[in-house]
Amino acid sequence: MIRFTTVKDNAEVSGIEVLSSTPTSAQPAAPSNLTATVASSSQINLSWTASVTSGVTYTVLRNGTAVASGLIGTTYTDTGLTASTNYSYTVGAVNAAGTSPVSNTATATTSAANTLTITTQPVNQTANVGSSATFTVVAGGTGPFTYQWLKNGSPIAGATSASYTTPTLVSTDSGEQFSVIVGNATSTVTSTAATLTVNNSGYPIFPGFIGVDLNNNTNGVWADNQIYVTVIGIDSSNNKFAYLKFDGTIVDFALNDASAANHLTGPNGQNYGNYSFTLAQSKLLKIPTFISARAYISLGNPLYVQVNGDGNGNVTGYAGPNPQNGTDPNINTHFDWYEFNNNNGIFINTTQVDEFGLPLLLDVWGAGGAFHQQVGITESIAQIDSEFAAEVPAQFQPPTMSNLRIFAPAKLSMASGGTNAHYFDNYIATAWQQFSTTPLTVTLNGRQFRGTTSGSTFTFTEVNPSSAHVGEVFVVQQPSTQDLLGCAGTMATGVPGTTPQLQDENAVQLQLENQICSATNRGVLLNPANWTNVSAYYGTAPANFYSQFWHKHSIGGLAYGFSYDDNNNQSTTITTPQPEHMAFGIGW
Repeated sequence: MIRFTTVKDNAEVSGIEVLSSTPTSAQPAAPSNLTATVASSSQINLSWTASVTSGVTYTVLRNGTAVASGLIGTTYTDTGLTASTNYSYTVGAVNAAGTSPVSNTATATTSAANTLTITTQPVNQTANVGSSATFTVVAGGTGPFTYQWLKNGSPIAGATSASYTTPTLVSTDSGEQFSVIVGNATSTVTSTAATLTVNNSGYPIFPGFIGVDLNNNTNGVWADNQIYVTVIGIDSSNNKFAYLKFDGTIVDFALNDASAANHLTGPNGQNYGNYSFTLAQSKLLKIPTFISARAYISLGNPLYVQVNGDGNGNVTGYAGPNPQNGTDPNINTHFDWYEFNNNNGIFINTTQVDEFGLPLLLDVWGAGGAFHQQVGITESIAQIDSEFAAEVPAQFQPPTMSNLRIFAPAKLSMASGGTNAHYFDNYIATAWQQFSTTPLTVTLNGRQFRGTTSGSTFTFTEVNPSSAHVGEVFVVQQPSTQDLLGCAGTMATGVPGTTPQLQDENAVQLQLENQICSATNRGVLLNPANWTNVSAYYGTAPANFYSQFWHKHSIGGLAYGFSYDDNNNQSTTITTPQPEHMAFGIGW
């Protein structure tokens, strides 16, 4: 408002007022529809509907205190908050005339902290020329975790697991440094660098034997005199069952071993032959030619092995440890094993086909140091048990998790009569229906076989057979879940006969069965193009997720999770025609 003074007939006239042509601003209206959305453990996102009054800015109040002002837009990101904390927000509009009433109140609680730490750093490694070294990291906090190993600060292609094993080492590898970047959904952290030292000295060679280093990797939990080795197999000189002393002496079983002066007495009060030695007695095992053998590792107790006879004084076999037998004297003993043949080179592996008992490592060297391969598990039992409980579906879980052993699913709820005894049944029925109209073609050793189903029968014939194989027919019967988990029954039924043609049919039919078994366990049976595609394995249920777990937690992704897991070279089997030295790494 402006006040004027005027003159009329030479007399001053006062008090005339005229309204200004520019009005003053009105107080703004309140914003509306305020929402608060949690973005992370430290961030909440706000949005609201603008005030109907134009030309305003906004002020955000958190728990009644302004945290931002002069905002032009209708969104705000509140950061630097405390995890697992509830926050209350309002928003007001401001212009020259003043501040609006506040908006509605919006509340939100930040998520729990998504932490990431390295609980066990990679440690320095020393290895010999011709061998390899393995570096391991353990992450803590909120998973899942990602890994990228670095060599001298540069990423190593494909090294994206919790452990990294080097290629075969040469002397110039000495001094290299290895670290790893660990990540989760929100952050990354880089480990300290571990140094590799490579010695020029090679491994010892014992003519006529394969020397085996027995390494106590239990980190002091089990002393050398508590770690037992029991090697049982067939004496190649006479095909009799025998055990092996650490110096390489093969001793055939005798029925009176249980009454010998050095016999063992089991927890059941029965006597057994003494077939074991401890690492305190020797950390070197010499293996001569020994067939169909197992090298058992047991902790705290030797193995109590029952030798069986035919009633006429002849040994017919032995009863190894069987934890599913409630009266087995080894039922409360921690044990696991390596299985091998070395009558022509070496064929050896670790296995979880029946159960997991101990984390075992296996190294094999040969050909003057030119050959080296390592397989096995580097994680501790505690880590394995925790990860198994968190990662594997309920159908594969034991009733109670313990550090004694984890059984394969066919020995738990997927056994005949068990809760999940029909786990694969619908999947197999779908496959049999699919292959009734869409033939399945399988290639074995360069030969192609095509089959179709009818009822419960899968009938294969060879595509373009040679004259020696004309007329051969291969019949595979529809399997049960138990047949598939064990690759047994219908998945291991050959063709009887001794003629060359029948022998060929037997070999082909067994291969067809084990291919079907492998594809089913890996969850790719319905897509034959993926039978050899490792990246497609275990993608969707139903699949053998027990087997998948061991592949995820083993060196190089190699594991023996079911009987034909060696198809497509996925198992821990190591073979070489010139083995010279091995190492057994006994973990806990």
